[in-house]
Amino acid sequence: ITLYMLDNFIVFSFKKENKKTLIFLPGYTSGFDTPLLKGLIEYYSSREKDIDVLGINLEYQKDEPDLYTVSQEKIIKFTTKFAETYPQKEVVLVAKSLSGSLCISNSSLLKVKGLIALGFPVILGRPPKISLLSIENPKLPNYKQEWMPALINNKLPISILSGGDDDLTDNDFLNKNATDFSNIILTVLPGANHDLSNCQTGEVYLDACINQISATIRR
Repeated sequence: ITLYMLDNFIVFSFKKENKKTLIFLPGYTSGFDTPLLKGLIEYYSSREKDIDVLGINLEYQKDEPDLYTVSQEKIIKFTTKFAETYPQKEVVLVAKSLSGSLCISNSSLLKVKGLIALGFPVILGRPPKISLLSIENPKLPNYKQEWMPALINNKLPISILSGGDDDLTDNDFLNKNATDFSNIILTVLPGANHDLSNCQTGEVYLDACINQISATIRR
């Protein structure tokens, strides 16, 4: 995998003549070396020669007082810069957890063709009110209703890959509400946790994620 910087993007593979581009964004406590994102990046960098693969390293700081504003601004700024520099590209974001929440919350400002959210922590609420778990705050809140305005007003094509045993989401809520909108597709992976790996064996549902991503970027 080729790794270098391009206009503030981490580049895993890039060719100017390619039309389709995947831009990966990590979760709050993870990076590009986690099993799921690492597997996806390796697959699309080496197996899909007609797809560019980049990443935006948000470098979430746990003590950052303005975490959401800073991260949202980076996502909007970088995707806008890329769209202006390469207007012929069709960009799809592949965002893990908190990054997906930030993208859904700001979808009208993103210069992209679509979004794939890997694990949607809907019960933690919308940024900047999202309640992150900590030793001081170990109880899971339930702020999922705060997402309804963002989902109702969302026009961006979104595919949500959700774990059937993910304790940070509510698949019944997503199925009853989010999937009422024609631009949102929900796929639930039975037995998967928030990292989209098997709760018993730890095996990542990589093939299922690849199939959903490939179907999304080609539709």
